[in-house]
Amino acid sequence: MFLHLSYLISGKNLESECYAQILPNIQPANDTRMVPWGQPSVHFKNGTTCCGTIEEVRSNIGEIDQQILRLLGERAAFVREAARFKADRSGVFDQAANDAVVQRALNGTKTYHIPVTVANSTYDALLKSMLAFEYCTFDSYHPYHSYPVSSRPSSRLADPPLSPTTSRKSGPGTSSTTRNPLSLRIYKVLGANFDDPSTREAFETLAEYYPPEKSPKSHIKHDGTKSKAGIDSDSDTEDDTDPWAVKWPAKEKTNLAVASEPGTTAARARQSLQRDIEGILADEGQKFLHAFAEVDKKLDVLQEHVQVMNAQCEAMENRLRVTNQSCKYLLERAEGLKAQKQTTSARQEIITLFLERFTLSSTEAEAITSRDVPVGKRMFDAMDKLERIREDCRVLMSGEGGENKAGLDIMASTAEQLEEAFQKLQRWCLFEFRQLGRDAHVEVEPIVTESVRRLRKRPALLQEALDVLASVRQATLLNAFLAALTRGGPSGLPRPIELHAHDPTRYVGDMLAWVHQAMAGEREFLDGLFGIKNERRMVGSIREPKSGQDESWIRVLMDEDLEKLCTPLKVRVQQTIRSQEGSITSYKIANLLEFYMITMRRTVGEEAILSRALTELTEVAYTVFFDTLAAQGRSLLRFLHPAEDDLAAPVALRDAAQVLKEIMAVYDSSLLHDEHEGASASGETQNFDTTLTAMVDPMLEMCRRMAALRDKGEWETATFMINCLTYLQGVLQGFSFAAARAAELDQLIDEYRTTLVEEHLSQTLQECGLQSIHQCISSKSSDEPLSHLPGASAPELTAALTAFDSFLSTLDPVSSPRLSLLRASNARIATQIHQTTLQRVGRIYLNVVEEVRAPKNRYEAPQSLLGSRRPFGQEILMLKPANRAQEIESRKRSFVEWANSLTLEEYLKRDEEMELMDHAKDGKLITWVLTPIEDPDTLDFMCACETYQREALVLPANETKSIPSIGYGIASVFTPVKSRGKGYASRMMSLLHFAIGKREGLPAFPSTWGTPPDQAKAPGVVSALYSDVGTYYARCTPGEGTGWTIVSPTTTEWNVNDGGDGSETPPQVELLSREEAIETTGLDAELFRQDLESQGPSPRIHFAFQPTREWCRFQMCRADVHPLYRSSRPSIWGARVQHDDQTHFIVWEYQASSAAQKLILVYVRASPTTFPWLFAAAKSVARSEKHGLIEVWNLDASLISAASELGGRTYERKEHLPAIKWYGET
Repeated sequence: MFLHLSYLISGKNLESECYAQILPNIQPANDTRMVPWGQPSVHFKNGTTCCGTIEEVRSNIGEIDQQILRLLGERAAFVREAARFKADRSGVFDQAANDAVVQRALNGTKTYHIPVTVANSTYDALLKSMLAFEYCTFDSYHPYHSYPVSSRPSSRLADPPLSPTTSRKSGPGTSSTTRNPLSLRIYKVLGANFDDPSTREAFETLAEYYPPEKSPKSHIKHDGTKSKAGIDSDSDTEDDTDPWAVKWPAKEKTNLAVASEPGTTAARARQSLQRDIEGILADEGQKFLHAFAEVDKKLDVLQEHVQVMNAQCEAMENRLRVTNQSCKYLLERAEGLKAQKQTTSARQEIITLFLERFTLSSTEAEAITSRDVPVGKRMFDAMDKLERIREDCRVLMSGEGGENKAGLDIMASTAEQLEEAFQKLQRWCLFEFRQLGRDAHVEVEPIVTESVRRLRKRPALLQEALDVLASVRQATLLNAFLAALTRGGPSGLPRPIELHAHDPTRYVGDMLAWVHQAMAGEREFLDGLFGIKNERRMVGSIREPKSGQDESWIRVLMDEDLEKLCTPLKVRVQQTIRSQEGSITSYKIANLLEFYMITMRRTVGEEAILSRALTELTEVAYTVFFDTLAAQGRSLLRFLHPAEDDLAAPVALRDAAQVLKEIMAVYDSSLLHDEHEGASASGETQNFDTTLTAMVDPMLEMCRRMAALRDKGEWETATFMINCLTYLQGVLQGFSFAAARAAELDQLIDEYRTTLVEEHLSQTLQECGLQSIHQCISSKSSDEPLSHLPGASAPELTAALTAFDSFLSTLDPVSSPRLSLLRASNARIATQIHQTTLQRVGRIYLNVVEEVRAPKNRYEAPQSLLGSRRPFGQEILMLKPANRAQEIESRKRSFVEWANSLTLEEYLKRDEEMELMDHAKDGKLITWVLTPIEDPDTLDFMCACETYQREALVLPANETKSIPSIGYGIASVFTPVKSRGKGYASRMMSLLHFAIGKREGLPAFPSTWGTPPDQAKAPGVVSALYSDVGTYYARCTPGEGTGWTIVSPTTTEWNVNDGGDGSETPPQVELLSREEAIETTGLDAELFRQDLESQGPSPRIHFAFQPTREWCRFQMCRADVHPLYRSSRPSIWGARVQHDDQTHFIVWEYQASSAAQKLILVYVRASPTTFPWLFAAAKSVARSEKHGLIEVWNLDASLISAASELGGRTYERKEHLPAIKWYGET
């Protein structure tokens, strides 16, 4: 409080900005003692003791002294500031300002409540304690403070700020000697710089306490109860030597007066500065004590008041206890009533919720019953609520309580309200439907759609409304159609339809298009009315028919809406149809009507009135069209003349074919051929086959009659007919829907072409000289030698062969002059006839050669008779991939040779399963057959073989990096007995080079071999086979060079039944199942590649077929169907062992034959160290499976010695000889 008052006093006019500082935040003490002086060891509420030892007393006194000194220092600073603002005594003793200062101090004191009387007393004491000193110092304030900063002396010998009378001259005792200690000290003091802020502030404070003298007679008067310096009248009794003792200043008031003699102020200040300051501080401390004594008295009074208040509170508590006891029954009664009130409120709330859930509000009921409330969301929400009420009521009534009166009442009331709502909806819909019918194109509002959707629950009400809508829409659409026919659109655009009556197709098309557009608009209108979302269909795609009540209503409404359009449409279309004479226009109209008929059927149904009307019009149009075609056909047959000399197609045929072409173009440009595709003509829809029959048959009949009128033999008749048929076929071939009819014409052409082939063959045989010998061979008996027949003797045969050679030297293999009339119209047919004839001539020549060579015909020296003539006829053979029937036939033929205890069914089944395996599928297995060129699909082919596409690695010469490539394995080369000895197998294998080998590694295809075979998709760099006919395949060359070369046919064989037990598998060896053996082989691919690359760099090319998983599986599975393995398939298919951080292994297959059962090693990865271990495992398995032999082909040279030590025998076999053919770079 004191500090706060001190801040407020020192302001200008008692309200200066100097006292706007925030007071230090000093926490209140925990001391709650009632008296200012306590006793040692007083216990506080916090459980601590105040003082226990003298050290604690001294420590606490020291802390209090520090606080008092700090507060006194702040007070002195504010007193100094107060002196600057007190111009007169009245300004200080302004009572209003003083009261305001006190009040603000009271408001700012938040920690303690101090009475106003105490605050006023403290404030007055502060003022009175400093007035005398302040007034005397104010009047004598040092003029130094009035100097501006810039005008202050700057010399080191400037006047000191202690006294204005101090002179800059030296005193009488001043000596010129610089070493005088007193002079040096004076000069040091006078030369000191006192311009720093801290020094100036100290001097200013000192000047306030000791103002300068005004006259020589001034003196200082010291008044007080004690005049001796350093005597404290109220000092403590403690020893002065005690460092912790408190030294209190004197309590007497010290008055500083002006000294009577000049120069005495500074001397007195030096002597009594400390004493004077301590005295002033002591006086102010006494005033604090007096003020706190008053506060203590007030606190005593406050304590008495608190005690009285406590007594009154205890009395009130006793009275309250008595009152509670007396009111106990009343309170219990009130609690009961309160509980009843809560129960009643809960029941009321439940009833309210029940009524809200199961009844309509007045607003909702009004929306249903009132005519003033329009149909809309408000009414729909009320209807939805009624539906929910009924549903909830059904749920409640289906519970354990069953039906009750409340539920039945609710169901009855809601039923009445719903019925009333539906009646209101129907009346509103009737009104809206009458409005909708005024315009042909209208948009359906969502509220109408919603109303119709809700009325579906009352079909009778909805049907009544829809009947009204149908009648309105009928009249609207009829008026719109008649307006479009006669008046056109708004402002004359589009123009009236009847203006185009001179163009029948456009006239009928415009009417049908308008009806279709009206139907589409009506469909869209009804879809919107019933809320059916538009399905996402491509433009022009067929609308799929739907089922359901909505679709049924829509179809019925559309039928009724479009009913009145049928009469004006039928009258105008029938009149247009019957007035047409041209077949093209008639067909266009019929085609147009049929298209719209199909479209309408899909939209409104087949039983709709509009659909039946269009069906009737379509039938009329097709009747008129076919009548026109019949008339044209009769006109073609009415005026006939013989064919021209060039045997070309007649003009009448070309004209009729052009009409047919235009009609087919009309049909092709429409969508009807998609509708009719694959369907036959019916009474209601006509496909184009009927039209083709009606037009093509008269044309063919006309051609036959014209050929018959010419009567120049079968050659000209066949030529003329082929020319006519090919022309007509050329017209039909541009249209897919006429393919069946074009195929029929092909059959007719083939018949006439066969006639030409026979005629051409007869004439060619006469020209080449083979006719007589051919007739002899054909007519002779089986037991009669050909050489004894006339015309087949050796001289006659020689003459015939000589003529044949001359014929071949001048032969044109492409065409013949005799076929020139065919060449002009269809060169392809002429070429086919000529080549077919030459092929038959070739076969006749081969037959002649065979008959001459046959011993039964008794020709002497037949080879000399035939001479060195080329084997004419081989070029008519071709090599091709077999079709499915030929594949099966080739397997049936090879069954006799390679069945190996299998039945035919088992053999075929095994091959079918094999071709589905990974090594054969995706075109890797191909069966090749050698067939005649003229009959490539025949099952009577000469011979066949199979090729397997294999993965290969090639290490080029002088390289160390291998290249992945393709190779082929050749198998199942088989020629039936009847075709052996005729060179077919060698020709097939020679041609096979060009089918599977790279063309870069092959010579040019020999021209005398006919046509080269089709090449495989992936030509190979090498092919390999196993020969059972010695070096036969080496002669099957691709024209030059050699064929397949035999390489290393070595075999190593062990008889496991010879000596020694060897039946135990070494412990370090792991036996493998089939899948494990296959996987182990597949994982060896990288080492296999490294083995091959280790051969380089070398001047030779190295290659190898990769042992893939697919190949290994094929090797192992092909014997599964054998009777020996069918019931108990072997479980062990390999063995492996870990050695030197590598996997060494062998895998094998089982082979059973009538001779012996073998275990064939198909892959070996071993060293001389590990091979005996692995072989011991194989031997153990062979014995357990009762297989007497173990065999391996081409065993690595590093293992031959180990194999011999194990009892193996290595030799060159005489069958299954490996042979290869290289097609890559050399």
